[in-house]
Amino acid sequence: MSMISGSKTSQKKKYAVCQSCGMPFSKNKNNYFRITNGFYDVKYCTDCFQNDRFTEPNLTLEEMKQKLMNKLRAAGMPGNLDRFTERLHTLERWK
Repeated sequence: MSMISGSKTSQKKKYAVCQSCGMPFSKNKNNYFRITNGFYDVKYCTDCFQNDRFTEPNLTLEEMKQKLMNKLRAAGMPGNLDRFTERLHTLERWK
């Protein structure tokens, strides 16, 4: 913690990607407050989290992987897309 004007403030963790789907926040610019160096003070993107809750609260990790693969294919991403899903299990929602 740091001291600013005599009061304690906690440091917010800053994220570069959504901690649910792994998409970079720079790809989904809806309602994000940019902090510094490409990091944001939110944990989840608006596709995954709205109104203080997950948009799909019962979604499993495997379902998220498939959803992400479908989204990438629809966007025209070629080739093997496993590299985009292999680290999902390390994100805060799935730990």
